Amino acid sequence: MGLRNKSACLNSNNSTAVLLQKRSKMQNAAMILTLWTGLKNVIHQTILDVFALKQGQDPDWYRDSRHALKLALEQKRKALLRLKSLPTRCALEEHRGAKAHAQKIVCECVRAYLDYLCTRIETARETSKKCLKASKLQPGYPFRLQVC
Repeated sequence: MGLRNKSACLNSNNSTAVLLQKRSKMQNAAMILTLWTGLKNVIHQTILDVFALKQGQDPDWYRDSRHALKLALEQKRKALLRLKSLPTRCALEEHRGAKAHAQKIVCECVRAYLDYLCTRIETARETSKKCLKASKLQPGYPFRLQVC
């Protein structure tokens, strides 16, 4: 009888040790899974931040000339709808004319925006020349940035 109790005690100790090992492995697995999920989320968010196009973002030239483009693009859209609803030679010519007009307006808007940017760049260049002359430094030489 004493042997049975002793063996039962040993079996319970062994089963307790096995259960503790299993529990430890399960906790490690849960911790690893948690760490992996966190790392995966960080990688995913970083990829979205780096490569994704932000919502509501459009080119500066379009934003600046949206009002001028609105009428031409609306006419082009209406001509395209008429062409799709009733495909005739007249509707095709109307769509081609509206499309050419819209392209012309877009080119003018882009050209005006580039002229504006060039003007800003020239103004900045002239300002930096004045700063260099005021500080009596020659371009190309290392100098400290000074506020004019």
